[in-house]
Amino acid sequence: MLNGNEIIKHATPVKYRSPMRFVLGLEMVGPSKRVWAGIVIHVFFAIGLLYLVGAGFLLRDWQYISLAIAGPCVFYLLYWL
Repeated sequence: MLNGNEIIKHATPVKYRSPMRFVLGLEMVGPSKRVWAGIVIHVFFAIGLLYLVGAGFLLRDWQYISLAIAGPCVFYLLYWL
């Protein structure tokens, strides 16, 4: 059984997925709060990019960068289980 994210993943090319997720995420918020929801989404995206830049600056080998970026996901998986 495919959920909505799987349908989007299989039905659209990669370059269109991020804007589509942004729009679908904003559709779940009321019209009066959509501006703030968009700002919050972009702030967290920018923080993630800064984290990637910092990891790339401190860790020069791509295997270590991959581990540093994937490491925090373990906490989300433990929270989800």
